[in-house]
Amino acid sequence: MRIYLTELDRQYWTADDLMDLDTAKSYGRLSVIGERVISRMAGPVGMVCGPISHGGLYTERDPEFWENMDRLLSRIRLLQEEGKSVFNQLPFEGPMSRLMASGNGNPNSLLNGVYLPLFEKGLIEELYHSPGWHKSYGSIWEHTQGKRFVWMSNHYLLD
Repeated sequence: MRIYLTELDRQYWTADDLMDLDTAKSYGRLSVIGERVISRMAGPVGMVCGPISHGGLYTERDPEFWENMDRLLSRIRLLQEEGKSVFNQLPFEGPMSRLMASGNGNPNSLLNGVYLPLFEKGLIEELYHSPGWHKSYGSIWEHTQGKRFVWMSNHYLLD
């Protein structure tokens, strides 16, 4: 699977992080890798939310998956160019798909295992919702978390 990183992301994602993604056997392990990456970033750290796999309905075999990945990477890049510190979660997509396909849970176990620990620890403070976020199960879940945690802010991006 293609690695979706911007030039700026390469300062935060190391070769070890990317190799660990390939061997991760749980969503919790992916969250730990995310913590490592975020620890290298200046705060406040944000994350772009938007449709990618539609709860696992789209896989790497579907053109919609790649279109969504490209769209989110473009939004991440634009926010970074504006000087915002944005955690790029797109490298998780392959490992999350692999874990999901192996019968390792459902969208809720994925969201609660990977992202909830990052949110609960206050590592993500800004959520940037891309157009169409309200059609994505994961993005709706992220939006709900953004309202739940007082230190998080929801922002809405325009086309």
